Amino acid sequence: MTQDEPTFRVNLKYDYAPTQIQSALNELGVRLIIAGSPQAKGRVERLFETFQDRLLKELNLYKISSIEKANDYLHNKFLKKFNKKFSIPPEDRETAWRVVPKEVNLESVFSIKEQRTVMADNTISYKNRIFQILPDKYRISFAKAKVVVEKRLDESIHIKYKDHPEPISG
Repeated sequence: MTQDEPTFRVNLKYDYAPTQIQSALNELGVRLIIAGSPQAKGRVERLFETFQDRLLKELNLYKISSIEKANDYLHNKFLKKFNKKFSIPPEDRETAWRVVPKEVNLESVFSIKEQRTVMADNTISYKNRIFQILPDKYRISFAKAKVVVEKRLDESIHIKYKDHPEPISG
């Protein structure tokens, strides 16, 4: 998947390929429930429209123009007021969150991942850059191997071969 592809669902001749979000949720063991009805899709769209309309008007009313002040207002005032007015208590009060297992690397899970084939000189090309994959204790050459390039939120690049990080230069 690339960043240019649709975020939530990709339809390839009625066979749905996982998107970046679906892949991340799968790694975390979370099942994605896609809104299948127009009513459910409309509810989400109305919520976003409400946020855009009401929040922007309130930011203008209080003359908030910086991102920091907007975030402060959003989290400390707007959402509390919005939730007080519109939230409905859940039928089942049991918490649904789970502890993230220690072996799960959230930086890796929430990265943009793309597959590459290693060239004969042990390099890959990614975003107009060439990365040299260095030998490790298991392999001298990765030529023709399929690797996954992870671009993490901190902009760092990590390359994995069969879920094992590989040393790179570039």
